Amino acid sequence: MLSMLPLTLMLRVQDPRTFLLLNGLNGLGAGCIWPAVYAGVADTYRRSERGLIMGVLSTVMLGGLALGPITGNILLGLTSYRAGFLTCIGLVGVVLVIVLSLARETKKTAQHTADLPMRDHFRSLTGELLQLGSIALLLTVSLALLLPIISLYGSEILGVDKITMGLMLATPGVITALALLPAGYLADRIGRKPPIVTGLALLTVCYAAAPATTNLLVVVAGATCAGLGYALAVPAWNALAMDRIPPGGRGLLLGAVATVQGAGLAVGPVVGGYLWEHIHPYAPFAAGAVLLLSATILSLCIKPTGEPRPGRETTTNRPRV
Repeated sequence: MLSMLPLTLMLRVQDPRTFLLLNGLNGLGAGCIWPAVYAGVADTYRRSERGLIMGVLSTVMLGGLALGPITGNILLGLTSYRAGFLTCIGLVGVVLVIVLSLARETKKTAQHTADLPMRDHFRSLTGELLQLGSIALLLTVSLALLLPIISLYGSEILGVDKITMGLMLATPGVITALALLPAGYLADRIGRKPPIVTGLALLTVCYAAAPATTNLLVVVAGATCAGLGYALAVPAWNALAMDRIPPGGRGLLLGAVATVQGAGLAVGPVVGGYLWEHIHPYAPFAAGAVLLLSATILSLCIKPTGEPRPGRETTTNRPRV
């Protein structure tokens, strides 16, 4: 509902400041949604299922991020800005109807929070949350470093136009999306730590090796390897965070983790653009490799937990959706 109102008003305003304010309200709506979604997954599914479910969610989100700009450009090319906004409003309306008609509460929150004060959750999880939050921040910043320079990298370093660069990135993107499901399933079978460590290490190598060649096939292969590293690390990390956070604090603590990731997405493009302009075109890759190496070292310090095998857990509150 918070996203529906500003989208409706953004269609009518022309003042840039008002537009930015409304977009901020739209972001506030998204900020309400995602911690609740993640907490709902943690409440509903057993440990032995969370990796796969997060792989599914990550695949859907990547699909949406890929289809959104494509659909928007098609609508703008064939119709108008108004049609684009109306489509956004319609999609949000559909989701709102689905939530109101089908979604069910996954926990009786009041009972859980009454059993254990929130400050006790923070005290018992401070060290682990700092470790997990640091890994999330380092990974997010390293990925965001490349956001403002991808087009420049294609035109100035690889010597290709935007269409060719987009086609080059399409293959790694599709492979990454397809790999998220088996990677999440793998995290449920062998544990969270091995996929996280392997994925971060693979990303580190790909970033560090970026200056080695400008051969287009090798670049596509490197981007594909980086995508596989992302697919290994992200569902396993999300599942690990859900495993470690007790029921009474899931919404708040997962929201705190999402805030850290959002800060990384805000800082990364600024730093990446600065490094490109003032240091060297390959400086964002070098900085990302250092951050990812730090995240890999932190992930090696993750304490393994006993993770139940499928069939040994019971879930009493799975909603019928």
